[in-house]
Order: sequence, then structure tokens, then C-alpha cells
Amino acid sequence: MARIIFTVLIFSVFLPASAVHAQQYHVDEASSTALTKYLHRHRLPLVGAQVQRDNAGDPQVHLYGFAATDAGRADAERKAQRFLGVTGVPITDSIQVNPSINSAAADTGADTSPDAANTPAQNSNQQWNHAMEGIYKNGAQPLPANGSLGQP
Repeated sequence: MARIIFTVLIFSVFLPASAVHAQQYHVDEASSTALTKYLHRHRLPLVGAQVQRDNAGDPQVHLYGFAATDAGRADAERKAQRFLGVTGVPITDSIQVNPSINSAAADTGADTSPDAANTPAQNSNQQWNHAMEGIYKNGAQPLPANGSLGQP
């Protein structure tokens, strides 16, 4: 009798665990690159995106990098949804808001006017470029100290 109770107890403990399946996602490199470039061309030059798809092909997005305002952060989410053309895409937003980005863009001569929305940012500042390379390689990281962006 004790053996039957023990067997039932063991099965009751492990049976629910076997019914749970973790959602499997894989990185969609082409969509990630295309979305990142889209964000860069549409006034979000410091925001990157990683698109992941589950086994059914449904996407989820991870946004990372920097925006000058909360409005810019929200804009990145809207633009990611629009780019993918699917409403309700789960978005993980790791964008850091850093108001000094606007002053850094002004210091480097980048055009922050609405007319600049369709042109890629031109920036020859080595520290700025180094920060961007780090974002592409390692994800979000702090910008160089305020005031040092204008220095070559």
C-alpha cells in the first residue's frame, strides 16, 4: 500500500512539470538589422532592435540604446510596431533616457531639426562613434562623460 501511495505521489509531482513547455525564440537577424536601420533613418540614431520569433513565426522585439526623452522612447516602440506591421507585438524596452543626448548632438553639429528626419546622422566624433560601436556590439552602455563628446 505504501508503495502505491509513493508511486502516485511521484507521478503527481512530475506530471504537471512535464506539461509545461517553454516558449522557444530565435533571433531574426535580417529583421533585427532592417528594424535597427529603419529606426536610425527615422530620428532614432542611438536605438537598436533585436527581433525574435517563436516557433509559429510570431515576433517579439527588444529595443535598446538611448533616447533624449521619454517621448523618443515611446516613439521607438510605435515605430517598431509600425515597421513590423503587426499590432500587439510584445516589446521589451531597455532604452535609456538621457537628456544630454540633445546637447551632444548639437555639440557634434548633428542636425536635430524635423527636416533631418530622413537623412542619416553624420558624425565624425571618435568618442561618439566608439559609443555606437559598443552599443552594436554589447548592447546599451553609458555615453562618454557630458562635455567630452565635443572633444576629438
